[in-house]
Amino acid sequence: MMIVLWKGLGWLAIVVPIAATFLFYLIPFVSSALVAVLGLIVSGPILWFVGRRVNAKVEYTEIDYETGRQWEVTEYNQHTLWFVPLQYWGIGLAAAGVFLFIYRAYVVV
Repeated sequence: MMIVLWKGLGWLAIVVPIAATFLFYLIPFVSSALVAVLGLIVSGPILWFVGRRVNAKVEYTEIDYETGRQWEVTEYNQHTLWFVPLQYWGIGLAAAGVFLFIYRAYVVV
């Protein structure tokens, strides 16, 4: 049994590669050996850009209207899967896809 730990939108690191692989599976002229590889390679940049966007820090100014005091607040969003930020899953999945492509092209032939 495997426990999946995510915070925020970290579940996208699982759903996006599965969805991308399924979409390539529906294309009739794509070889079945390349379906998973293309799914990983395409989902990598998607997760990178989505992760960079949702994990960006948010800065704003809070004002206490009774005293007139102002202060800057910085909040960091955390969208992780197994404690790894979402954008780094994109790098890992794309690297795994490239590795599998090279492995299938040169070793399995």
